[in-house]
Amino acid sequence: MSDRRETGEARPGPHAPPIDDHRVLGDGCTTALLRPDGEVDWWCAPLPHDAPLLWSLLDPDGGASRFLDVVPRPVEPGSDVREPVAAPVLVTHLVAVEAVGGEIVVTDALLPADVGGSALVRTVRAVAAPTVVRHALRWGGFDGGATDPGDELAVDDLRWCFHAAGAPLHRAGPDLVAELHLDPDDPPAVLVLTADPELDLRTDGLLARVDEALRSCRGDLPATIERRRLVDGLDVLRACTHAPTGALLASPTTSLPEVPGADRQFDYRYTWMRDGSLGAAVASVAGDHEVADGYLRFLEELGPDRILEAPVWTVTGEPIPAERVVDGVDGWAGSRPVRVGNAASTQVQYDALGFVAEAISIVARGTGELPSERWDLVTSIADRVTAHPPGLTAGIWELRQPRALVAADIGSWMALDHALRLSEAFRRPASPGWEHHRERARQRVHAAVLPDGLLPQVHPGTADEEPRADASGLLAVICGLIAPDDPVASRIIDACRRSLATGPFLHRYPPGEHDGFHGIEATFTPATLWVVSALATVGRREEAEELFTVLDADLPRLLAEEWEPTTRRSLGNGPLAWSHIECIRALYALDGSIAA
Repeated sequence: MSDRRETGEARPGPHAPPIDDHRVLGDGCTTALLRPDGEVDWWCAPLPHDAPLLWSLLDPDGGASRFLDVVPRPVEPGSDVREPVAAPVLVTHLVAVEAVGGEIVVTDALLPADVGGSALVRTVRAVAAPTVVRHALRWGGFDGGATDPGDELAVDDLRWCFHAAGAPLHRAGPDLVAELHLDPDDPPAVLVLTADPELDLRTDGLLARVDEALRSCRGDLPATIERRRLVDGLDVLRACTHAPTGALLASPTTSLPEVPGADRQFDYRYTWMRDGSLGAAVASVAGDHEVADGYLRFLEELGPDRILEAPVWTVTGEPIPAERVVDGVDGWAGSRPVRVGNAASTQVQYDALGFVAEAISIVARGTGELPSERWDLVTSIADRVTAHPPGLTAGIWELRQPRALVAADIGSWMALDHALRLSEAFRRPASPGWEHHRERARQRVHAAVLPDGLLPQVHPGTADEEPRADASGLLAVICGLIAPDDPVASRIIDACRRSLATGPFLHRYPPGEHDGFHGIEATFTPATLWVVSALATVGRREEAEELFTVLDADLPRLLAEEWEPTTRRSLGNGPLAWSHIECIRALYALDGSIAA
């Protein structure tokens, strides 16, 4: 691919498309990101962890599906139109800058396909006047893969096809350009990227499928802030759920930096038991039983041995590839290395096991049913934490150098507590050692969280290091390990905010602490939302509501991993399912009656 790296052409500045300006296309098979100007700058297919076909999110010379010489239609004063932030079909209003009255409407859909996972279908229509608009496609080339500016592209064992119904095509450097002549009285133009040779490419059939998918999407968003956030969160969970297996994708992206220009870039295109279990729990409480049950069925397919083997898997239940660096990609804001794979596959995370038991318990109590396969998962986890109490672990933050983390003890307590609850509620046999070890875990957490009654010293390093504050101590309050009326619970909240806050936002542990990587992280969005849940849990409801109001005003609708308060921008992979999960959990802590 000929690009500016080869020609030496200067760039005007770092390539950093705002992460939170995107919307998410997700049909249960693949997931794509859409910018306000109509550019699809990220799409991996046929599986979320496959090499992306479209990837200009990470490099201006990367693959993209974009319209030339257009801008987003200005929002009319007083308008309260709020399109879904995530859906199988998204509508974008654009204006062709060189055409008088050149407003166009682009409807993007991901349609399930027999080959390739999904087909990306883009329909384009003129609103009021005849308009000519050009579409440029650049695809492939990531990670040294095949690239060709023609209308066919071979990637691995698939042959991808670009179809532009009735539009003349020509090459312009590395791009394949379609010139679309639009008239309001004519049917929309249709652009298709697919690897399915059997896909019916007739315009009428494609338009009918897109219209049907659009009708199945949610209507107008609810009026209240709380319900809007709830609907956004549930829409993101659905968009990130791999329907064939029920696995929840942590994020559809890789290598969006936690610190621009540093080395904190990781691949989140897999399913973590932590995120999936938390997602199943909140989805069940919110009434989305399809998402909740789907993920637990995924865990059943993994089985007891594999859930104890690794905390993260591909969405098809396979071991994830070893972490490696991809060369030849600029990176978002020049942040390198760009990585695929993830070293978390070899880690031990006791806190994740606690979330699995919690999810099974919440779903079982909601449905009144506990299948034997799920009880087997709970007993295997409870037996593991009983026989092998946590020592040094990577923990919830996936530290590359294992430490003695209190989050592991919290997870152990959660696993045993929910095992005992389920045993009693469903009259299943319980190990005689579970109750004893649950109490031991509780004592370890109490000793670690507030050893001097002042500071939550819950992130100790090696024996010769001083313990440090850690936001995961808030989980002891949220999950009920520490009783809400215990003064210790409020002291944990206040100490975490005092030690880790930047304004209303919370860091996960002291910024700048050496954790094996460079640069100072921004605030961590899930941890920030833990404060809301914790305040509501201990009865400090007015404080919790005030904090949530402030956060809602600052945070974008599409939540990434981190938020940088000074520059007011999202960082890290996004959308991050975990961030939306914690937003939903905070809403239910504030008002359990909220429903979508």
